[in-house]
Amino acid sequence: MSPDIVNDQIKLIADSVLTNIIADIRKVHWFSIIADEATDVSNKEQLTVCIRWVDDDFCIYEDPIELIQLPKTDAETITRELKSCLGKHVLPIAQCRGQAYDGASNMSGHLNGVAARIEKDVPAALYLHCFAHCTNLCLQTVGRKCVVVRDALDLVMEISQLIRFSPKRSTLFSDVQKELGACSVSLKPLCPTRWTVRTAAVSAVLSNYSNLLAALEQINAETHDDYGRKAGGYLAQMDKFSTFFGLKLAHLIFSGTEQLSLTLQGKDTTIQEAVNATELAVKYLTRLRSDSTFVDFYSKTVEEAKELTSDPVLPRYRRPPHRIDDGEAPVLFSDPKSYFKQQYFEILDLLVNELKRRFQQKRGLPVMSVLEKTLLDSANGKFCALELPEEFDIYNSDLDLSRLKIQLTMLPDLITTHNTNSKVPIKKVTNVRTICDIINEPGKVMFSEVIKLLKIFYTLPVTTSTAERSFSALRRLKTFLRSTMSQSRLNHTFITFIHKERTDSVDEKDIAKTFISANDKRRKYFGNV
Repeated sequence: MSPDIVNDQIKLIADSVLTNIIADIRKVHWFSIIADEATDVSNKEQLTVCIRWVDDDFCIYEDPIELIQLPKTDAETITRELKSCLGKHVLPIAQCRGQAYDGASNMSGHLNGVAARIEKDVPAALYLHCFAHCTNLCLQTVGRKCVVVRDALDLVMEISQLIRFSPKRSTLFSDVQKELGACSVSLKPLCPTRWTVRTAAVSAVLSNYSNLLAALEQINAETHDDYGRKAGGYLAQMDKFSTFFGLKLAHLIFSGTEQLSLTLQGKDTTIQEAVNATELAVKYLTRLRSDSTFVDFYSKTVEEAKELTSDPVLPRYRRPPHRIDDGEAPVLFSDPKSYFKQQYFEILDLLVNELKRRFQQKRGLPVMSVLEKTLLDSANGKFCALELPEEFDIYNSDLDLSRLKIQLTMLPDLITTHNTNSKVPIKKVTNVRTICDIINEPGKVMFSEVIKLLKIFYTLPVTTSTAERSFSALRRLKTFLRSTMSQSRLNHTFITFIHKERTDSVDEKDIAKTFISANDKRRKYFGNV
């Protein structure tokens, strides 16, 4: 078949899949926009658009619907393209109830960003900065400010590139592993953008520390070029205790925050679960910030480093230049332990403060928190029926607020009725999902406004992880050997690749009929199907 015929068939399948998705979204009335940008292999800026929606059973869906090639990445262009995309798929922007982007100024600017421009047209389209992206930015800031962690991470990246990018050096490292028999874990690449997945790379270097020392020494002795000199420099750096301490400290920090990131990347994650996970991570880091915890950590690190590095020493004191010297007495440390204690406490303080600062969003988060609190208080019998919080005013067109107040006051009775018929009674409602499960039970049809409120609550996105995952699909589809494919073909293959289950359920006979009926030549050749 010719490329044109293949493209026609892919287009028909993609259109069928996309038509079914859009039809399901229209049934539920409300949706949210999730968007993110990336550069493809042909150096073109691609904007992926995902729609988040909730069905009648409170199941959450996040469906990528289009890749848009952007001529410019300014807020005006992106806003225009997003509105055009929604209009093309007959999704009224007036029904948008949430937005999730990264924290770039063109997306999140409070005056002329994409979120602000859409909020001017639709005040109920609340914007939330992706929580997973916030976590990544926190670690990025901390990793650059703490000296020992910054130097250790740079070393991990350099060593990984030195070993992994050369078949000869990779083989040499594997031979050293087999000879010493200390560890068989391979080195992992250090992701330059996703700081929350660096634990594996740091852990691999720590596990292979003795192997790396032997391999670098051999490379330095046998290789007489730039790589040999680099190996010698890395070897000298790994011989320092500060490097080993920085690796252990980075592993301690990243392993804890990686669990937070994994929680925030789920599409079913609600604002309540995201906030709780963040608070739990802050408590964990705060608990680490104690003298006893540091003493244990430092003692174990010194013990492990005895046969791997030199003894701990204080860094050489350098006088600041006169132009920046303010005349204050310099901070001098009495021993190496006090210096490393300062580094340990500094990174924990920086990270805790960054998490608190970045997760205190002043736009969509307060409204989402009020919705959640109102639902939970109502279910536990703490709701005052006199008036709803003022944050509900933006939903005047979506909810009958007078009926909603009555139904919220009746929620405790619904919980009581459930307890009488259940073997495991509910003492206190602490999760909005519990209300959804009870309302979903047969016969609970008198809480229409509460159901609408729950759908709006779950429609609000917390993360842009689905949009970011779609870039993995883009990387598989548009490769170096297929870098010149048209935007139309890219979109059609993208839709069929992402939505595999819907693609498998497409009626092949309907596709064949549509394909044949496209022109007279096909009808004469194939006949009636």
